[in-house]
Amino acid sequence: MSTITDTAILTKPINVMFMGRFLEVAEYQTHYFTGNAAANLARHGGTFTAFWRRHEHLTPTTTALTELNTTVSFPTRTATTPTITDVTKAVAKYGDHIVLNEEADVVNFNGQTAELMDRLAEQAGRSANMIQRNEMEDNPTLVLAAGAASDGVITSAITAATLNSVINTLDRNVSMTFMPLTTGSTSIGTVPILRSFIGICHPDVAYDIAGLTGFRSVETYAGQVQVLPNEFGHYGRAGLGVRFMSSPDASIDAGSGGNSSGTLRETSSAADLYTTVIYGRAAVGSVGFGTEFPTEIGRANRSMRAIEVINMGFGSAGAADPLRELSTMGWKLWSGPKILNGTWIRGIRSGATAL
Repeated sequence: MSTITDTAILTKPINVMFMGRFLEVAEYQTHYFTGNAAANLARHGGTFTAFWRRHEHLTPTTTALTELNTTVSFPTRTATTPTITDVTKAVAKYGDHIVLNEEADVVNFNGQTAELMDRLAEQAGRSANMIQRNEMEDNPTLVLAAGAASDGVITSAITAATLNSVINTLDRNVSMTFMPLTTGSTSIGTVPILRSFIGICHPDVAYDIAGLTGFRSVETYAGQVQVLPNEFGHYGRAGLGVRFMSSPDASIDAGSGGNSSGTLRETSSAADLYTTVIYGRAAVGSVGFGTEFPTEIGRANRSMRAIEVINMGFGSAGAADPLRELSTMGWKLWSGPKILNGTWIRGIRSGATAL
């Protein structure tokens, strides 16, 4: 059997394969990008600023039009002037890499390289996710569980009353939902779910949400819809709901709440606090580099091209690597998360039941 020794023969297919695998692994970590409005940061654009244009809802008109007569002047009707708000955000660059020597035997992409690429992809995806998370957790209007006055006195897990209040607020603010109503299927045990906003919470909080009256576990409707990464269920009341994803990258503020006497997860006798974000369409923006993030929700195999994979082969450093002993693998991304409409997103501050 012949042996292929010319690595140049395999360069392109291998690079394409690993690029696709890298982006797939990275994308699965990016829960906080779901449903974001895309901004585009173009190369050679002359700026490090991402740009979105927000179009406000038009005020409904309830006044009947009068009949036109022969003495009309032009224009015959008074037009409505739309309210357009330009939103910008300075972007920043992030990245990391690893250095490999030739003893690692990575001249060709082997099993070890695949494993390293997966770890880098996971790191890249989670890094992007946490940057986006910080904007969505730190900057929306916060609603404190059980009506607490401040973080320091929160001693409650997330409640149905708090969720209902947030859903109602988004509805009153004419926030648009992401997913339509489904009416169930002919399969035994399936249930309908309401048109829905998106919610993201920590896995600790997910257990409390799953115990609320009005919650439907994802397996009861998964056959009807495309589910989101780590989606665990739907909560709904009064014609509206939230489809929830859990993310281990959701932050924990250890010991920031009140003393729950051990009923909640605590640090030094003070409840650990979590922020659960709930939002509608066009509430949050993210940056795509060279191409927009897709707007489809849950579509399989979405590309996430804001992350660039960079592999520098042995000898690519020239005189800095005179014996062709070093290579690098890494990633780079540009990010500029931004809440575009604060009336369409809320954060719920709560504890989580001690399990």
